[in-house]
Amino acid sequence: MTAFGLAQTVYGLALALASGLTIATVGALTQRRGSTSARTDVTSTVGSMLAVARVSTVALVTLVVLTGTMLVVVLEGSTARLLAAAYAGLVLSCAVVPWYQVVTGVLQVAGRESTALKISVCSVAASLALAAGARSLTDDPTVLVLVVGATTSICKLLGALVSRRAARDLVDWQGAGHVARGALRDDLRRTVRRLPRAVAPSLDVIPLMTTFAVATAVASTVSEEVGATTATVIALLRTVIVPLKAFGVVAGRLTRVCSPSPAAEVRESARIVGVLLCLSVTTGVAVVLFREPVAVALGLPLHLGPAVVAVAGAQLVLEAVTGVGNTMLKVLVAPTALLAEITVVMWGLAVPALVVVAATGPSAGLVWGVLLGARCVFAVLVVRAWWRWSRTSRPGTA
Repeated sequence: MTAFGLAQTVYGLALALASGLTIATVGALTQRRGSTSARTDVTSTVGSMLAVARVSTVALVTLVVLTGTMLVVVLEGSTARLLAAAYAGLVLSCAVVPWYQVVTGVLQVAGRESTALKISVCSVAASLALAAGARSLTDDPTVLVLVVGATTSICKLLGALVSRRAARDLVDWQGAGHVARGALRDDLRRTVRRLPRAVAPSLDVIPLMTTFAVATAVASTVSEEVGATTATVIALLRTVIVPLKAFGVVAGRLTRVCSPSPAAEVRESARIVGVLLCLSVTTGVAVVLFREPVAVALGLPLHLGPAVVAVAGAQLVLEAVTGVGNTMLKVLVAPTALLAEITVVMWGLAVPALVVVAATGPSAGLVWGVLLGARCVFAVLVVRAWWRWSRTSRPGTA
């Protein structure tokens, strides 16, 4: 359904942008081995992040509503009506997500990633169950997309409340709320200025998602079948890459906690990425070798799917570096680490290459060749950034 797909795309981008608040919270609270923070200090830091989250909520809801309004105006008839219904259900979720991301960051710093994961899984399962229940009661598409959006928002809100309760021994939430209100009341301008840095760790999703959108559009000019295959495999890659980014946040936090010095952080991060590289190479090679069964499982056409799946498998080989390694650098070095590099690679190289492909005769092979080439270039830049960081982290270097 076009309308629901558009609403979910914008919603997904909003969620991805808000995810930077988790990384920012982890970075603000994480200490090296031997360092401790009193509960009052943690509460103050979390309150400051909640102030930024509230500003983020206003910006996020405004962005989603304006984007939805423009799409409703551009579209016509039932598609516009369905899009409006989908947005109506999802807006509440956008208001909750920034706060939820801060709480998730607190749980990760406390080593309670499993708690955050359980809450997230239960939230998704409840949302799916409620949506399935609505499907058994009505076939009206407008009601269905409204119910799906509303159940997503409600489950997100409940998940945030449960997460907050799970962290009540770590943070004085009433005190944190007082700090947040004081920051917004006494120095709103400074809090607003902190927003770009807080969401900076997730800004790389913009060049990534826009490049994927361009790739899908170019593939669609070949045929609807090629476009659908490309969109399906990109969605599959995202289901693998997104959890790897979350793993990178946790790995970065643990590296900082367990390392007594910057040089030790470099060694530990190299060890983690090295171990994961063995796993990503094994996974990627397995996908390449079993590309036909994977294509069948995804319902892709056999004359096209296996070749696309093989290229996707080659990309998975790099994800220990481009996914986990990249995200760890955001925690250990700077929230904006490699943002310029991925922007140049995607917008400066991949998108122009896709435009050339579209103008000279597009094919699935060329589209995926561009995507794989761009990922390879970015992997080299991640290794280069890590090498520079390792040199500045050596004793006696500045």
